[in-house]
Amino acid sequence: MRRYGWAAWKGHLDRWRELVAEARASGFDYVELSLDYPLVFQEDKLGEAVEELKRIGLGVSFHAPWRGIDLASPWEGIRAASVELVKRSIDLASKYGAEYVVYHVTTSEKLTPDVREAVMEAGRRSVEEVTEYAKRLGVRAAVENVGTLGHPDYFGALRDQTDAEFCLDFAHAVSSFMHRHKLKLDDVNVDEVIELWKNAVGGRTLCAHVHGLEGPKRAHRPLTYPITKRAAAKAYALTGAEYVTFEIYYSKGNSEATPKFVSKEMNEVKSWEKVYKAPKAL
Repeated sequence: MRRYGWAAWKGHLDRWRELVAEARASGFDYVELSLDYPLVFQEDKLGEAVEELKRIGLGVSFHAPWRGIDLASPWEGIRAASVELVKRSIDLASKYGAEYVVYHVTTSEKLTPDVREAVMEAGRRSVEEVTEYAKRLGVRAAVENVGTLGHPDYFGALRDQTDAEFCLDFAHAVSSFMHRHKLKLDDVNVDEVIELWKNAVGGRTLCAHVHGLEGPKRAHRPLTYPITKRAAAKAYALTGAEYVTFEIYYSKGNSEATPKFVSKEMNEVKSWEKVYKAPKAL
């Protein structure tokens, strides 16, 4: 049965008990907690946060740190160090019983013709190493589509060349398609985007991130055209996501989105799910 999560970060820890109680009352099954620096090294805080989730009956998943961590760097020292930091998140997931870990495969390099192949191979190696390490520890790890490598061609290659599972961020997918084809956001055919990603990672999609865009850069907003509630449900249903995290951080303007507010978005998205049938695992 598909499970639904509320996205949290270290800034929520000051009001943790209040917020997670609201998340539980609002119908969420788990919390996806981002291990932003330095939380990944503050096990006292992390342990207390997980303990509170378990106490009230919520599961937990982790989003590995991503700032400054480039798994697809062609510089071997940077790549290897990035892998070790992601492994640190997997260690914590194993210790605290997280349901999964999400991580990014990115690079700071410009993808010029003389660099592109080295970057893509570095990313593949890192995903393979992270996947194998997670399996040894009994942790499910999913690589998320983001950045210059976050397009279906590359993720389809990762599916074919590794045993990785994936996290589909539909808003990232739409934004990438928009920039790649030099379109305005409202001109993106979201059903075409869904079809591309279904073919790339369908059946190997462990989790999905759902949020909207406000213009080309302002992300993690409520769902609006063209990333509608119907489209979001179609994207994660047709790719077979087992977990769906609602990464909506703002309500109106820059106001913080509470778990109660996010749950309203979630329930409206869920009403579309029955229209779509997930594929069998590949």
